[in-house]
Amino acid sequence: MAAYPSLPLRASIKPAAPLRHAVGADGGVSGLSLGEAVHYALTITHPLLSAAERDTLLNFYAANKTSLATISPGDGRTYDCVMLSEPRVDVVSAARFTLVTELVGVVV
Repeated sequence: MAAYPSLPLRASIKPAAPLRHAVGADGGVSGLSLGEAVHYALTITHPLLSAAERDTLLNFYAANKTSLATISPGDGRTYDCVMLSEPRVDVVSAARFTLVTELVGVVV
C-alpha cells in the first residue's frame, strides 16, 4: 500500500452508505443495501502546486492507479482509498497548477 503524496491540500469528505438505487420502468424507485459499512467519497484539491509537485502527484497516480493508497486529509482520520481517475489539472499560471483528485475509501 502506498502513502498518498504529502502535498498542500484541501479535502471534501462525504460519507456514502453502500446503497444502490434504481428507477423501474413503471417510475417506481427501489434501493438495494450492499452491506452496513460506510465508505467515503473524498475530493482532494491541491492548490497552487509547482510543476515538480504536479509531476509528483501525476507520477503517483500512474504508478498506483489500481492500488490502495493511504491518506490523512487533516480531519483526524486515515483512509485507505483508490483513486477513481487521473487527477484533473487546472493551469493557474505558467508556474502554478491546481490538481483535483477523486478517491473512494474507508476509515482505517
